[in-house]
Amino acid sequence: VLKFLNTIEKTYNKKPIIYTNTYFANRYLLSQVFASYPLWFANYSGPVIPETWKEKGWLMWQKTDTLSIFSKTTDFDVFNGDLNDFKVFLEKHDN
Repeated sequence: VLKFLNTIEKTYNKKPIIYTNTYFANRYLLSQVFASYPLWFANYSGPVIPETWKEKGWLMWQKTDTLSIFSKTTDFDVFNGDLNDFKVFLEKHDN
């Protein structure tokens, strides 16, 4: 996983976001080196943060993958911050 993350970061000159669920992270992403990457995690029973990111916190939380909007099913994700924080994040990660 680290080799992949390093390759992506070098290729695109951007720090990738790790998308995972809490179970997988707590089983396979236990090294603190992973905490240097922003976390987007899926946990449908509540914001149970994976151990590696307990101190740093999370960037995005996928609360469900079955939100219905206008008769269409989609994910429901929450950004950890306010609108200004989101704009700053997007500016830093824009092409």
